[in-house]
Amino acid sequence: MNKSTKIALIVIAVLIMAGVFYYLTRNDSPKYNWNETFDNQGTQPYDLKLTYDLLAASRPKNAFVHVNSSLLNFLSTPDSSALYMFIGHDFYMDSVASIVMIDFVKRGNNAFISSTVSESFLLQILSNNQYPYSHYKFFQDSIIKIRVTPNFQEKDSTFKFDYRYGKFLKLHKWHGFESSFIEDTLATFGFEQLSNVKYALSDCFRIKCGEGWFIFHFNPILFTNYYMRQEAGFRYTNQLLSRYNKQKIYWDEASKSASGKSNMHESPLRFILSQKSLKWSWYLLCLFILLFVVFNAKRKQAYIPLLPSNRNTTIEYITSLATLHFQHNSLSYMADEILKQLLSFSKHKYGISPNLERKELIKVLAQRSGVTEESISNIFKRHSEVKYSPVIDTKDLMEFYKVTEYFYQNCK
Repeated sequence: MNKSTKIALIVIAVLIMAGVFYYLTRNDSPKYNWNETFDNQGTQPYDLKLTYDLLAASRPKNAFVHVNSSLLNFLSTPDSSALYMFIGHDFYMDSVASIVMIDFVKRGNNAFISSTVSESFLLQILSNNQYPYSHYKFFQDSIIKIRVTPNFQEKDSTFKFDYRYGKFLKLHKWHGFESSFIEDTLATFGFEQLSNVKYALSDCFRIKCGEGWFIFHFNPILFTNYYMRQEAGFRYTNQLLSRYNKQKIYWDEASKSASGKSNMHESPLRFILSQKSLKWSWYLLCLFILLFVVFNAKRKQAYIPLLPSNRNTTIEYITSLATLHFQHNSLSYMADEILKQLLSFSKHKYGISPNLERKELIKVLAQRSGVTEESISNIFKRHSEVKYSPVIDTKDLMEFYKVTEYFYQNCK
């Protein structure tokens, strides 16, 4: 990567970071929070302020009771014309509170419970401990039609609803019981279906208990601000609740606290993106990871080890020969060493064994080296003169060296 390319990449990275910083720091907080919080004072789409205010405004101040402490204290009153209401996620009631709630309804009061799961203790008691959990179902869809049982006298008893998250329609879990199970099994205990989703899933049913009614509903999202602002949502709510209207209303918030007000659509990432400071950190982290990948995508060359410095082996060779000469002080010994070097050279370069007979060795070496047989024979002749002559002169050794040097310079 050359210098100009590096500078261009750095400039692009700086511009991207500046753009991201501007985007994150500008005031673009979302106008709405589309999580299902079921807050009775919340103004977000899936809060309950519209339903809460409508019910509170329909009663005198002392006839609308906001329950935010122990539920048993309110249910133990001698009321006989009250409507208990719970709208939220998970509704939990232990066996003791369930018995008190049943006595409350038997006196002529009604109980409307809308939660995403069924209340086990109440349904067990009301079905003589025969309530089977396996028939509790849900399916996912973005648009549904809910048909209210025709015994409610309205011309159009079918309502269409969609689930929206932000600007887009999203899949949503719609809960309930199998309609066939209500009609074939629970009907033997007095349960009646009030509404169904796509004719297959009952999202609301009731049962008579003494002088009052229990109404179980499994899609509390239909009572939130988003749906109550629509004509279909208002008519659907009015059609379900009008028959069970009472002089006094108990709005239960205490059971929401016990169930934790969990949010089914909350996730760690969604929570991070909902918090402004955490959202900045998340986006910057993603940006830095992207830059790291971009600048490290090219394969890095492996490190090249340092090469040893060049050595003049010729000088070392001459030094070795001189040392041998001075140690032995013998010209014949020097001649033997020169011949050994020649034979070793021939073995490694041409593959000729030095153990061959002299004539055969000369012939093969001449063929492979390209030097004439006469020149090679002269090498061995000069070696014999130096080695076996009774009178040896340094000039004889030099002549032997010259003929071997001629071979090295002319061999191929």
